[in-house]
Amino acid sequence: LKKLKDHSILMKSDFSTGFKYPYIFYFFVGKKIAESFSEDESSKLKVDFLIENMHREDFANILIFITHHTKDAWVLDKINNVMQSLFKSNEEASLEKSQLKFMDEFMKQIPELIIEQRVVQSERDKHNENLDLVERSNNNDANDFEGNGEELSKDILANINKTFKGMEISGQIIRNRHASLKRKSLHDLAKHSIKSGLRFLQYFITITDIAKKEIVQLISLQLAENPSLSDREIERYAENAYTHLTYNVMQAVIRKIAASIGSKDALEVYDAIKDENETPALILLNQCIHLHFNKKVDMSKISDTVGKLENNPVCFRIFKELIVQHIYMFPTDYKEKQQLAGLLALPIQQQNLIGKKQKSLA
Repeated sequence: LKKLKDHSILMKSDFSTGFKYPYIFYFFVGKKIAESFSEDESSKLKVDFLIENMHREDFANILIFITHHTKDAWVLDKINNVMQSLFKSNEEASLEKSQLKFMDEFMKQIPELIIEQRVVQSERDKHNENLDLVERSNNNDANDFEGNGEELSKDILANINKTFKGMEISGQIIRNRHASLKRKSLHDLAKHSIKSGLRFLQYFITITDIAKKEIVQLISLQLAENPSLSDREIERYAENAYTHLTYNVMQAVIRKIAASIGSKDALEVYDAIKDENETPALILLNQCIHLHFNKKVDMSKISDTVGKLENNPVCFRIFKELIVQHIYMFPTDYKEKQQLAGLLALPIQQQNLIGKKQKSLA
């Protein structure tokens, strides 16, 4: 015990002794379960309990270490099964133009990106806020969602948490075990996790579209306190606020899926998933993963994406913002900026300002 405490493995607090760092505890719990799973029925029950509650941070970490300690496929099969069960009554969001027609008018009103008014640090902050948008429910008290049938139920909240935590677990497994897992195992793990994220996105789009009138009325009531606005101005403002909220969540979900499940060592896997069913949602997601993990601009890939999304205003707008975000966060040479300007109609003069601000903040 003294040696373990001297080497910061264990620590003593009052009359008890425990692991000094949580990850050491997770490591050994994962090892114990992995080694006893095939022989001990209670270990199987523990795994089922961990899977059922994997939205908890400690359980998620134990599951990651279980996959580290075993080469057997059973734990991956269990994760795939639970990911397939989440929001299973919904189809995956495709983000086809026809699916997003309710947002078309709003998108036409959005002015072009005014990128010269942004700075690098604020863009990085905005990027992090977008990734956290959907995750905020992890910190909410489920009791806040009790009440009438119009509010989110505890089950829905738990499924949302489980969906995004499950994607994070799958992403950790892919990043940590890409060299030891078979290609099919990587493919299935990524595919089932991506599909669960897109099913949640479709769920969100469906309920917000159904509740559009109620949401607009609610916003209108708030705005009606300003007597200088006409009824039509209030209604129009409320509609725009609703659609802007919907657009921001859609963008945040795409970014969150990419950041959770992506890996620079498995880009071919994500390409294969996109090629199986090339919907606008999967095209956007694939491009987001490449930009986030590859850290460089692939001009031929961007050109191909432009051709596939330019007639879809909502997806093309999200795509342009992904590119602008990348320009702010990573060095981009002048020639690449010229090419991007031509492909995406981004003014070169404004892009030059980005470069100057990047240098001033370096």
